[in-house]
Amino acid sequence: MSTASVYDDDKFWQAVQRILSDVPVEGDREVILRYIQERRANGIKPSTLVGDASALRGFCLHSGQKRLEEVTRQDVMMALAAVGMVWTTFW
Repeated sequence: MSTASVYDDDKFWQAVQRILSDVPVEGDREVILRYIQERRANGIKPSTLVGDASALRGFCLHSGQKRLEEVTRQDVMMALAAVGMVWTTFW
């Protein structure tokens, strides 16, 4: 079974909207949706994009009321450190 067939267009966007439904800042949902739309237009698989949406949702929940446009490198490193994913040699 091909993974490309797992999400039809409606199911894909329903999944993304469901994932993003509790992002605390409304404007952040729009930023993430634009990101997902752009990556989808570039041929990225829907399953990857659903994973991206989920990861970005988690980051937004971690950041609280801070808007994505205001996020700094330090914010990202702190979020990754909170889940044990910092490889400082690459920063």
